[in-house]
Amino acid sequence: MNKLFQNEWIKLFGRKGTKVLIALALIASVLAVGIQMLSDRETRVSWQEPYQNAVSRYEAQLNQYPEYNAEEWLSETEYKADILRWNNEIQKNRFCLDSGIPSWDWRMGIVDRYFRNMQLLDAVRAGWNSQDLERYFGFPSDLDLAQVEETNKELMVYILGNDYSTYNKEQLQLAEERLLKLKESVFVEGGEKTVELAQADTEMLERYVTYNVPPNAKDNWISVAIARIRENQGNIIEWKYEVNTDAETARENVMLSEAAKVSIQKDLFSLTNNLPSSDIMKEVYTERTTYLQFFENSFLMSASVVILGILLAVWLICMEYRYGTIATLVLYPFKRNQMLHAKYLVLEVMLLCVTLLECLITLCIGKYLYPVSGTDPVYMTVVKGTVYWVPYFAAVLLRYLAVFVQAVIMVTFAVMVSVLVRSSSVAVFSGLFAYLILPQIVRMMYSYFGKFFVLRYEMFVNLDLTRIAGNLPPVTFAEWWAASLIVIVWWFIFRRVSYAVYKRQEI
Repeated sequence: MNKLFQNEWIKLFGRKGTKVLIALALIASVLAVGIQMLSDRETRVSWQEPYQNAVSRYEAQLNQYPEYNAEEWLSETEYKADILRWNNEIQKNRFCLDSGIPSWDWRMGIVDRYFRNMQLLDAVRAGWNSQDLERYFGFPSDLDLAQVEETNKELMVYILGNDYSTYNKEQLQLAEERLLKLKESVFVEGGEKTVELAQADTEMLERYVTYNVPPNAKDNWISVAIARIRENQGNIIEWKYEVNTDAETARENVMLSEAAKVSIQKDLFSLTNNLPSSDIMKEVYTERTTYLQFFENSFLMSASVVILGILLAVWLICMEYRYGTIATLVLYPFKRNQMLHAKYLVLEVMLLCVTLLECLITLCIGKYLYPVSGTDPVYMTVVKGTVYWVPYFAAVLLRYLAVFVQAVIMVTFAVMVSVLVRSSSVAVFSGLFAYLILPQIVRMMYSYFGKFFVLRYEMFVNLDLTRIAGNLPPVTFAEWWAASLIVIVWWFIFRRVSYAVYKRQEI
């Protein structure tokens, strides 16, 4: 076996093409950096930028129409209403910039109310009558202007004081009163669904008060976790009371509800143990979000390792037949099973080395470009109702282990096809089709033939083991343990078929 292994190793790495393919596979992992940078440019803008763009847009409108234009407006009153709105929006956006209030800040609702009242006061000072105020702005005609001014003073105290603690308590009190009123009412529109949604709102506000965090703050992981819990609770309630659904949709709703319950369990575990999960941190507006997204992209790039394995497996088998070297090899006193086993071993060792090298490169680049301050997030999963967690670094290693296993499976499939057909073009096409295209076809068609239970365990979809490592089912609603078992079974079948054919094949 040692001599066979050395022979196959020299045969594999004696070609320049092998080294070029390995280099390309490693370069592909670095492409994750470029993808992340492009993604950052598209989505990861500073919170100030939307305000600055809005100010520029409204100022351009004002500069474009300094006077009434009959072609653009039906009446001069409508023109004045738009001018008033644009000036109000400019004031609001500049105020948020100067006061450091991002669009997700809990004070934004109060800011909107404040400037809505300012719009009314500015219109009254400009001489607008009550009919035009109601027609063009939607203000009731019976508003008490003195009360509006007093309300704005109170709102500004909230805004400048940034007193989210008092705000949370007041909102909680209102939510509790509303929930109590709903429970005591004889008739409630929406019935139990409305009551359950109100209960979820109350629980959310109770958590904001308990943990003393700003509500809906995207830059605070605790606030993000609380909002995620409320969102999942709302989805569960909606699916629970969804009517006029067929049997398949109802079954899917049940499975989605179970997944949402698992997510809630993990988020509650994070809150209780002060341990932010990677799932939560992906939604937090900090450098950690970019750091985690970088690794998600790197896992997409790891497909190059699988493709590399398929190409080299086909070459190692089919070229033996094409150049006739297989006839020389069988003259040596080795069993054919040993010859094929040596080829498998060489390919697996090569894939392991490339996977580890790609993982090391990715970790180094990620740490250098996206340094993480504070505590690193953890990776969480739920098994039989119990939450388990590992450091995120360990989770990255597990994901790359899944990539390696997936590559081994696809290499086994490619070797089997190569032994069966002896054609490199057919074998390469079959391997790439099975890895890249067939899973997507099955996923797209799943909604049409998902009622057939066995199709959820279709082999080529289950091969995406990185989804299992990422807390996602390879096939919609397929259990991870079943997917893993199916992969092992098919790997064994591929291996047995390739040995059986190679042993009895005429050479």
